[in-house]
Amino acid sequence: MTWPDTTIDNWEKLTQQAKRLTSVADLVLFRGQPRTDQDLRPSITREAVKFKLSAEHVIAIEQVMMTQFQQVAHLYFPASVLPKTAGTVDWWTLMQHHRAPTRLLDWTHSPYVATYFACIDDWDHDGVVWWVDGVALEAEMKNQYDDSEWGPMLTNPEAPQRIHTMRGTATERILAQRGVFTVCTQVLADHADAIEGALKSSAQATGRSLFGRWIIPAEERRSILEQLRAANITAASLFPGADGLGLSLKEMLMMRMEQLRTLSELVGRAELASISMEARSALTKLGKVAIENLTEEEETT
Repeated sequence: MTWPDTTIDNWEKLTQQAKRLTSVADLVLFRGQPRTDQDLRPSITREAVKFKLSAEHVIAIEQVMMTQFQQVAHLYFPASVLPKTAGTVDWWTLMQHHRAPTRLLDWTHSPYVATYFACIDDWDHDGVVWWVDGVALEAEMKNQYDDSEWGPMLTNPEAPQRIHTMRGTATERILAQRGVFTVCTQVLADHADAIEGALKSSAQATGRSLFGRWIIPAEERRSILEQLRAANITAASLFPGADGLGLSLKEMLMMRMEQLRTLSELVGRAELASISMEARSALTKLGKVAIENLTEEEETT
């Protein structure tokens, strides 16, 4: 896998890269992940690889899960939310939204939403934002395959590797996150390999950048997350409802505790260095201010 990497080590560089890739609305897809060593396998594919299942087994499991979901969905959702057709991908979209494992992989048209997901967890590692020219990917697929072949390929374990982008059924969360999906005919495929395989020749022939990754160093993730928070890219805005409220409090706590930990380390180093009492007192006051800020945010929320 040879996706080109660009290091994003400050907010200014992030905004520059975002502006460059979003000059045309909804052209590029972005996906944020907390570690650079994670692949682009959907949830059901990760589990299948872990348990060494064949494509035939996974497709059979997919069909059983979808049937069970369809049989009881009317008990949990209003009719307006349920897919109007029996289309497989529409049902997968609803299942994915409610954390059922599917072969769909979440992306967004917002570079900042993707950056949020790259920064919010696992702060000891570099984060990563994957991006791909979705229009070029769709054009390449249409050049290679007839659209009428698409549906049957999803249940064919020997189908050629074909990867598509799609919006799926609109939900409040998908709209808030500007969500979109990729889905591959080969259920065990890593979407990074599928995308690279589809676009590498076109990228080389045209000299255009059609896919790549932004690497966000571990030491920069909190400061970028603070900037995103100032721009209202938070759990509360991305997960409408009670779940978003709870996640936003967890997010706020993590950030403030990290501030306090850093200040505590600075105070400890200051004591070892035998700096003046005034300097140690100043650092301690900074810690108190951080606690006061946390209290104020809790009251505002």
